[in-house]
Amino acid sequence: MHKEQWSESEIQLRCGKLSSRKGKELAADGLVVIQEWPPGVDRLSADILGKDAARVELAFGKHGLTEASCSSCPALGSYDKSCKHIAAALYAVRQRQQGMSHVAQRNGGADADHADQSELLHHSEKQTEPVPAALANVMAAFTRRQRADSALIRPALFDQRETLGMRLKFQPRVMREMLLLAVSLNVFVEGGWQPVYYLRSFLERVTDGRAATITRRSAYDPDKHRFAEGTAALIRHLGRIVSTEKLLRSEADSLSGHRREELLEIPPAEWPTLSVLAKECSEARLRQGEHEQPFAPDRSGSMDISFELSSGLKGGGVLAAEGLDELLVLDEYGIVLQRGKLYDCGREICGRLGALQQLFRASSSTKINLSSDQLEELSRHVLPGLGRLAEVRLSGSMAERIEHPPLKAKLYLDRVRDRLLADLEFQYGEETFRPFQEEERRATGKLLVRDREKEYDILELMGEGRMSMTERGCFVDGEEDEFHFLYTVLPRLELLVQVYVTTAVKTRVHAQSQPPIIRVYPDERTDWLEFRFELDGVPESEIRSVLLSLEEKRPFYRLRNGSLLPLQSEAYQEMIRYINETGFTYAEKTSYGYRMPAPAGVPLLEAAISSPVVHTSEQAKQLLQALKGADHANYPLPVELDDVLRDYQKAGYQWMKTLAAYRFGGILADEMGLGKTLQAIAFMLSLLPEIRSERRPALVVCPSSLVYNWAAELERFAPNMRVLIPDGAKKERLRKLDSIQEADIVIASYPQLRLDGEAYVAYPYTALILDEAQTIKNESTLTAKAVAEVSAHYKFALTGTPVENHAADLWSIFHAVFPRLLGSKKQFEELRREELAARVRPFLLRRLKSSVLEELPDKIETLQSAELLPEQKKLYAAYLVQLQQETLKHIDKDELKQNRIRILAGITRLRQICGHPGLFVEDYAGGSAKLEQLVGLIKDALESGRRPLVFSQFTTMLGIIRRRLEDSGLDCFQLDGSTPVRDRVPMCRRFNEGERDVFLLSLKAGGTGLNLTGADTVILYDLWWNPAVEQQAMDRAHRMGQKRVVHVIRLLARGTIEAKMHQLQQRKQGLMEELVQPGGMGADGLSDAELRDLLGLAGQ
Repeated sequence: MHKEQWSESEIQLRCGKLSSRKGKELAADGLVVIQEWPPGVDRLSADILGKDAARVELAFGKHGLTEASCSSCPALGSYDKSCKHIAAALYAVRQRQQGMSHVAQRNGGADADHADQSELLHHSEKQTEPVPAALANVMAAFTRRQRADSALIRPALFDQRETLGMRLKFQPRVMREMLLLAVSLNVFVEGGWQPVYYLRSFLERVTDGRAATITRRSAYDPDKHRFAEGTAALIRHLGRIVSTEKLLRSEADSLSGHRREELLEIPPAEWPTLSVLAKECSEARLRQGEHEQPFAPDRSGSMDISFELSSGLKGGGVLAAEGLDELLVLDEYGIVLQRGKLYDCGREICGRLGALQQLFRASSSTKINLSSDQLEELSRHVLPGLGRLAEVRLSGSMAERIEHPPLKAKLYLDRVRDRLLADLEFQYGEETFRPFQEEERRATGKLLVRDREKEYDILELMGEGRMSMTERGCFVDGEEDEFHFLYTVLPRLELLVQVYVTTAVKTRVHAQSQPPIIRVYPDERTDWLEFRFELDGVPESEIRSVLLSLEEKRPFYRLRNGSLLPLQSEAYQEMIRYINETGFTYAEKTSYGYRMPAPAGVPLLEAAISSPVVHTSEQAKQLLQALKGADHANYPLPVELDDVLRDYQKAGYQWMKTLAAYRFGGILADEMGLGKTLQAIAFMLSLLPEIRSERRPALVVCPSSLVYNWAAELERFAPNMRVLIPDGAKKERLRKLDSIQEADIVIASYPQLRLDGEAYVAYPYTALILDEAQTIKNESTLTAKAVAEVSAHYKFALTGTPVENHAADLWSIFHAVFPRLLGSKKQFEELRREELAARVRPFLLRRLKSSVLEELPDKIETLQSAELLPEQKKLYAAYLVQLQQETLKHIDKDELKQNRIRILAGITRLRQICGHPGLFVEDYAGGSAKLEQLVGLIKDALESGRRPLVFSQFTTMLGIIRRRLEDSGLDCFQLDGSTPVRDRVPMCRRFNEGERDVFLLSLKAGGTGLNLTGADTVILYDLWWNPAVEQQAMDRAHRMGQKRVVHVIRLLARGTIEAKMHQLQQRKQGLMEELVQPGGMGADGLSDAELRDLLGLAGQ
């Protein structure tokens, strides 16, 4: 370790002034425990205790500190200073080095065993000075302000075995003209107390858990012996002192001489901890000369000493002391010994007692003759503190000469030429002192005892007030310093002094009788929320400037009338916390505060309820309550559906009606199979009177495959509603749209809306329902743009997967049905994830089947893998190597992004080989492992009375499967993109009614909107990038109406890209789970690193 001690300036240079100051306080409070400091090792660790606990690691080299780390404060690249914990450790090292320097510098000890009390006193008597100089020391001791607190640390205990008696004796000793405390150990062995002769070696070995010699015929064995609880803690700490001493010796090489091993000197820096441990140890004792008794520090300060002040010659006096010469003052430890008793006084009291002893020793008498001038100085500076230290008797006429009137401090404040002026007076009876002017006293013959402690307290506060001192008084220059004095220091001064201020000063202090508040209320005309800031005494024209100062974290704001408005009060800090944490970033600023669309402000309303500075109007509370309890509203249900809707569907209907009442849009995001269509039909049915009176139909937009499914559901549940489907050729579609006002509901597909957008946008609608709204997740598509242009009173989206790949999917859907909620794309992208979740929560309703359909049977998911056939493996390996080489070439040229489409196409080829090489290899005559596995699974299912759905994303694969099944004598339905839309719903109905037992579907055409509860087994032949799409496919069977347990089987080829796809799916579940529910990703969401990982090129 670097042998030189760390200076305070070096620590400040490394840690900065603020961290150094805080670290120094931690070290001074005893909150630093050095855990490891073995000899010859250049590293140590230290524990910082208390509420800011941390572990610090330090490494030293030839040139000092080479490395420092803290467990609680990670290093910041933008800031090169170390933290307060590292500063505390460095101060502790410095403190310990200083404390041990007494040991490191000595070349041998006195014969401590035979030193007696007279020798100790003789040591003090040698330090004598003439009486005038000694008296000056007394003055200095009584006017110094040295206050230090000692913190207590409790080490861990040793393992417990047979108790070994151990007695520790603390005793004062003179070492090289230094008065120190030392400790000796006696162990109870062989029927008596035996001293430990080789104390340092004993402590070091015991602390390390090794055996140690006690006497020539006895030893300590850690496997057999233990110490009492309090003794063990003491020994462990003494062992650390020995380790520190040994390290310093090896560094300084200054302890080469003879030394007694029976005593260990205690460094003063270790005393605060040791004294506490010793107090808790029943075997700790204190020895002073002939006196020995249990260790029991007295903190009362009631030592057996007294003073007497009597009249002397020529107006002087005589000061006498009793018991002062018996005191042994160890000022470095802050303790005093008297007749074997220890008084824990602190270093300030020890300094005063030591100075008094020097005074009396200088006179070689128990009495001090004082001149009249000395007596006056004594009465002014010493007597106030002396009276708190011991009994002071005033004898004879001295009692009449000494006056002790109370202090009346007065502070006068004025403001002239932009300066705050101050004048301070200390008044004692009829006498007044101005501390900044030379003192002049009237000759009264009386001795005045002043309250110096209180005077010092007042002057210290004046110094904290950044006052500049002059002979005529004090002044504060600068607005920030003036604010600091008036609002930080003056309130504390008012507890000690009587303050008088002029009008100029009064106007500088802002008179605020009411705390600041924010009033929140909705503007029903504009559907916006108003946040009005009311600051007592601040005109509305300045509120915006005050808020700007708050945002800039300024401590105050100067109003135009000149008064300083403090901004650091609890109320103002709560106000800025509310502003920062609740999302005012994109609110519109007004002269009185902020305003924003009511939907975007709902999270702010929720936060306002718990904020003491926000007062919410009744209208705002009603809005919040309505939204929070939207699914528990009480709007009348359509009579036709009252007995049809389940309870959770009725709640969904109430939620839609509540949002519609406020002209808010929303996303009904129930899990697939919970009847979102039926809830939307109930909502539109409730609008029928409005639809017909205003001749504005409701518009339902859905995927092409669901157009006639919607028509069938409306025919079933709302047969009295007139439905228009503008299908056919374009001329026919437009002709049908001419009668749109005669319809109650218009059903259009997303492609139709894109193609005939102008015709649809030309009509206003009562409601817009977007089914499978994830279709418009990309706002830049023509379909999304056409949807955004549709005008309707009420807009709702239906989707079981509102987030498929990115959070931006959610913005795109809300942009279509409720654009005010999330603002512009730029505003949306700057929302924190938690802010986004809070903002959409009232406007997105999602229920899971597991929570609302208790009667719904379980869904059991399994993963089954197959080993590729030999001919498949050859093809797969060849294509994989080719794709890897091509990809590496693009990586080397940094062209991966430009060639993503080609690489993804290659990945698709690999997936097709896994399914069946015949998907793209002409004249392939081999087989497919997955196909054979599938046929076996289907046969097993049919034999067990189960009816499977088989999904594949490749239509050609469905054809291969169908032919293979037909060859095995199995008939099946097949639904893919080529199946006419009109035929899809009837085909599903026939299957549900029991016709045929196998249904083949493509993921795109059959994965959404269809009801296939006649099946109870779902087989996913090939994996899709997005698990949400797979989930939709599963929910064709696992939905309302299903009576049997649904088995879901995923097939994948073992050791291929399909296995890596499955792993990637598992890693990509987080986004939708965080915002709405578990979700996934798409191929377009793959990063370059993920592409490399899929192809086995990770790290390339």
